[in-house]
Amino acid sequence: MDLEKFYSVFPWPMRPEDPRAQRRFSSIVDLFNFLIDNHPFFKFLKDRERVKILDVMAGSGIAGAALAKVLTLRNLKVSLTVSDVRASDLSFVYEWLKGVNGVEVETLVAEVSKIHEAIPERAGYYDIVLL
Repeated sequence: MDLEKFYSVFPWPMRPEDPRAQRRFSSIVDLFNFLIDNHPFFKFLKDRERVKILDVMAGSGIAGAALAKVLTLRNLKVSLTVSDVRASDLSFVYEWLKGVNGVEVETLVAEVSKIHEAIPERAGYYDIVLL
């Protein structure tokens, strides 16, 4: 089944105008705040000025945008790449990031099994990858 058709029949709350998605975004922000304060994985952020994030199967980029928001509020510059097969949903990442400064965004339309082919060589590595 085509994913565009699937999500039109079984919508998932990820569009910024949807109150359920707004609550979901706030919950994800809260989760990342908690994890950054408490999980040892995120200790590497202490010595950073910039963080590169790749959000794979991102949909509207809700999770990547939430993490980018949390990191910018901690005075980090963020480079966020969001990838999904549904180009129509990727554009919503900019709405999730309204009012958030210090985030460079790149969108990639790619199937997850071929993501390695879609990422430009200039991208280099990512500090954090979300799925």
